[in-house]
Amino acid sequence: MNAKEWFEDRDFWLAYAPLMFDESRWAEVPEVVDRLQKLSSLRPGGRVLDLCCGVGRHSVEFARRGFAVTGVDITEAYLEAAAETARAEAVGAALELVRDDARHFARPGYFDLCLNLYTSFGYFSRREDD
Repeated sequence: MNAKEWFEDRDFWLAYAPLMFDESRWAEVPEVVDRLQKLSSLRPGGRVLDLCCGVGRHSVEFARRGFAVTGVDITEAYLEAAAETARAEAVGAALELVRDDARHFARPGYFDLCLNLYTSFGYFSRREDD
């Protein structure tokens, strides 16, 4: 039996969520997406991949702005929170949420913009996984 990696510990992520996704982190989302949109020159209708999307802060904001968004995360509770926010913002149809390991998810040539915000990589046991 394979031992679980630390990042597969559901309880860790549930305990850590209030620190990572506090009110100030939510408040910065529109500005972050403004800057990403400007930097990428991507227009509404484009396909965005938010890899390690967490609770979907940026995914939902991109969907609200008219992008087709796929959010990928390994933590099911975070994806459930993202789906709840998407429903509340009436953007559920523009947001696909996928539970998968970011190291394995792939749709070559499909996305116009791929995001991996903050520090989701750099912590794996094997250097080649980073």
